[in-house]
Amino acid sequence: MKKEILVSVSPLETRVATLEDEDLVEIMTESADARHIVGNIYKGRVSEVLPGLQAAFIDIGLERNAFLHAEDLVTDAQDIGAFLDEDYDNLIDHRRGRRREVPPIEKLLSRSQEILVQITKEPIGKKGPRATANITIAGRYLVLMPYADHVGVSRKIASASERNRLRKLVKNLRAGDTGFIVRTVGEGSSKTAIRAEMGYLNRLSREIVRKAKKSEAPALVYDDLGLVFSIIRDVLSEEVDSLVIDDRELYNRIRNFARRTAPKLSTRIELYSGRYPLLEAYGVERELERMLQRRVWLKCGGYIVIEQTEALTSIDVNTGKNIGKTDLERTVFETNLEAAVEIPRQLRLRDIGGIIIIDFIDMEIQGHRDEVVKRLSQALQKDRSKTRVRRMSDLGLVEMTRKRVRRSVTAQMTGRCPGCGGTGLVLSDTSLALHVENTLRRALCQAGESTVQLVCNPNVVQILENRHPAVLDRLQEEFGREIVMQANPLQPFDELTVKGVDDAKKPRRSRGRRRHVRKKS
Repeated sequence: MKKEILVSVSPLETRVATLEDEDLVEIMTESADARHIVGNIYKGRVSEVLPGLQAAFIDIGLERNAFLHAEDLVTDAQDIGAFLDEDYDNLIDHRRGRRREVPPIEKLLSRSQEILVQITKEPIGKKGPRATANITIAGRYLVLMPYADHVGVSRKIASASERNRLRKLVKNLRAGDTGFIVRTVGEGSSKTAIRAEMGYLNRLSREIVRKAKKSEAPALVYDDLGLVFSIIRDVLSEEVDSLVIDDRELYNRIRNFARRTAPKLSTRIELYSGRYPLLEAYGVERELERMLQRRVWLKCGGYIVIEQTEALTSIDVNTGKNIGKTDLERTVFETNLEAAVEIPRQLRLRDIGGIIIIDFIDMEIQGHRDEVVKRLSQALQKDRSKTRVRRMSDLGLVEMTRKRVRRSVTAQMTGRCPGCGGTGLVLSDTSLALHVENTLRRALCQAGESTVQLVCNPNVVQILENRHPAVLDRLQEEFGREIVMQANPLQPFDELTVKGVDDAKKPRRSRGRRRHVRKKS
């Protein structure tokens, strides 16, 4: 499989796109004025302890306080592995399968107490960032755990002998009882590389402690790598064929960084010099436009519909234009199989997290159901985010979860519609006409002027003039007043402004334009 990473830089935003066999599978963005904070370490101050939630809010100097749960105060290497989107073995086998006993948070923290925390989840919606006291410092091959004494190896390294080699190597090289985890990209690393990074992480840990001691809370004591540099550290590997950057200054900085952290791969970093914008040349911009649509078409003619809500994301699978060739069960099965591959791609592409409910088309044969879930699970293995899939229910529903660390790409690239307020719905023509009539009737009963002005969106004017002209005629006849409509393009679709005006202040119309006035007959 050919894998490419594209880095497009602009004054407003940096975008990183990942392509697999020329198909866009992942897009990450970082605004110039809003860098990611996941991985940052802060010296914070407890602003509030909530025994009822077994949590606390920590003032870290940002707009919103960080949320810290009691379980994130107790060091546990399994939680650290989950935070880093990896599965680790040989960490705490004697406790695996047992739920930890966590002391009440009021016995662990008190108001105004200073504490060192690390951000694990970006602010999403109205929620502030999520934090943990289980500090970790990530390098390319290793993760240092200052508060743990475990040595673990990523289970994504398939070879058991290689995992054992790395575990023994780290145990022999580490000084004292500091904890370390070997990351997936550490597979095949030499003793020299492991020793060098271990020394670097230990020095960095001491620097963080020194800065924390002299800083006054709240304060940032460790700023994790930005988006592009974290890609070099965490993603760039032998599987990546090329990393293309369209900015010379960033290209030089990335090359120098890669020569230190991944010298064998630095030659795969290229500077783009094409005529067209980088993402346009690779077809990414066109794919991003499709990504913002609810409906995604499948090659077989079927389609999926993705709906994101506050609580969960629902995905509906439909046969669409796929009429099949043999029988209905085969048509449905083939559509579901293709959807089972496309859905994981869309989840990665849109960076959708949380609870996800997939409504596959009903299948009668149990073997077909099992095969669809198996195909879904296989496709999810390409995802760096942690996922869990439940078996298909009798209704054809599959429940799954995907770890959410930041806002979805759709949420980052779009805003709330000023017309519908984000619901995607506006009043029908008939309901709108009734709303206008009731609003005007109420105003006419109160206003004393001979003329009443209705200021509304131009689309509302067209609906009243072309679809429901009798509304204004009826009111003018009943009240004996003149109603003047004034179109305002900036007015929200469902917002009406009614006011009485003197005859001398009536709005004048430009010659040649359609009059928005209906007089009494």
